[in-house]
Amino acid sequence: MTQKDRTEIREMIHGILSGWEAATVAREEVTNVALKNIGEHLGRLNGSVAKHEEKINGNLPHTVANCAQKETIQEIRDNMISGKAVRNAIVISIGATGTLFSILFALYKLLIEKRPV
Repeated sequence: MTQKDRTEIREMIHGILSGWEAATVAREEVTNVALKNIGEHLGRLNGSVAKHEEKINGNLPHTVANCAQKETIQEIRDNMISGKAVRNAIVISIGATGTLFSILFALYKLLIEKRPV
């Protein structure tokens, strides 16, 4: 094979592969731009995740003491306690009144109606 044959083969291979090389370079450029956009997007997301992590860690463990609705919870608790106390007092008073009337009725039956005439 002569130098001229080698040169022709090189030119022929270069001519065949030049279109492939240009397409490959173009794809690489597009891929690099897309990867750069993805990287920037992930950077913004990681920043948001870090902010949310700070909020979450600041509020854990979540108790009434560090709750934003502490006053509302306390008011509901107070209402439940006072309502429960009132209901219990009513139930106890109804039971006591019923017992008292039963005792009085039994005494009436025994003492008044059984009295000899």
